[in-house]
Amino acid sequence: MKYTLLLALIGLINIAKAQTNSFPPNNSAGIGTQNPQFYYHGGDNLGMEIFNVKTSSNSQAHLVLSTGATANIGSVGTLSWMTPNSTGNKGVAYIGAWTRTDATTNASGDLVFATANASTPTVKMRIAAAGNVAIGNEDPRALLDVTTPLTNTTTSVLGRLPEGNSVDGGTYLGVQTYNSSPVSGISFALEHKFYGSLNSAINFHRGGNINGGFISFSTSTGIERMRIDALGNVGIGTTVTSDCKLAVEGTIGARKIRVTQAAWADFVFDKNYQLPSLQEIKNYIAANKHLPDVPSATEVAKDGQDLGEMNRILLQKVEELTLHLINEHDRNEKMQAQIDALQREMKSVKKADNK
Repeated sequence: MKYTLLLALIGLINIAKAQTNSFPPNNSAGIGTQNPQFYYHGGDNLGMEIFNVKTSSNSQAHLVLSTGATANIGSVGTLSWMTPNSTGNKGVAYIGAWTRTDATTNASGDLVFATANASTPTVKMRIAAAGNVAIGNEDPRALLDVTTPLTNTTTSVLGRLPEGNSVDGGTYLGVQTYNSSPVSGISFALEHKFYGSLNSAINFHRGGNINGGFISFSTSTGIERMRIDALGNVGIGTTVTSDCKLAVEGTIGARKIRVTQAAWADFVFDKNYQLPSLQEIKNYIAANKHLPDVPSATEVAKDGQDLGEMNRILLQKVEELTLHLINEHDRNEKMQAQIDALQREMKSVKKADNK
């Protein structure tokens, strides 16, 4: 930048030879003018105005040197660009240096970049003394702090694609702000827009207070498909997780599901276990229309079922049934032994009768 300014000054010295100039000992200098002006800078500044009478807009550049700037956010100097023929605002842009804290001991300062939008130029970007960079605001609170705090605004675009980029807002991935007033409403979103239309997004919702926020995920035309609520519960196809760590509205397809269970049904094989008789089970079914310990159809319709607990109950019934089968097998063997003994006895009797 120093090299560019040096070349510009050398060129301006050559221009100055053919124009009216002003170099007073205790005032601002003018090249191409004897009445240098600084418009919105004002104050006790001393500087140099470069005036080009050959352009239709009389475009100018100013080099402003501020005197005695030692207070916090005091202007050390600016490089400004003007269009003095403008009937309203004449400033186009400027680059300025500001002091930070107190410059009487150790120099510390910021570099600011200002542009005009049909009004006096305002700072749009700032490199703070600590190295933090602000774009769209003057107070960077991070290494890169982008945008002025605004609601319902696309504050930054992280990437664009050529297809659909000329339609509305274009095709891009960007950060969107929303109105954070509604409780549980979206505060920020990372949005994918295609031909300017919302496609998919990761949405950051505020909670009922300072804390309590949650995240949702949208696809298609921005329709919410999944959320992680403030308690860490996950809802897929539903916004209501109740007390479930995972709530799914729809079908789950899986090759394998592992459910851990603290208690299992092997207590049925304990020698002290009172195995209900088949008659007791028959009486219970007649009265309740379902097996003992098994939830009824009404209970399942109302509360659903615990897969782990249901497997334990079903295993318990299988084990009880197995014990009944074993007992029945033992009885059958005893009966068969008795039958075999009777048959042998009858054969003996028959042989004795035939003699």
